Amino acid sequence: MSKQVRIELEIAVRIYVGENLPDESKPAEMPDLADDWGFTRVAHVGPMVPARDVGAAHLTALLSGAIPGTVEHVRQQLRERGF
Repeated sequence: MSKQVRIELEIAVRIYVGENLPDESKPAEMPDLADDWGFTRVAHVGPMVPARDVGAAHLTALLSGAIPGTVEHVRQQLRERGF
């Protein structure tokens, strides 16, 4: 059985829309958009390849694949809320 690497990526998005929002602390009110996503990838590690290289390469691919869909989902949700 070959070695595997399991990568779990969680993205949490909180967007607040308003005037005079604090720069450094979380606003007291509820966010206008709150959403969470989870992505998982399992990769096989070849016999001559370090697991760190496989993990890093697949994390890059997982992030690259998650960003466009996440961004579009956020845009759609904000549009539906009138922002």
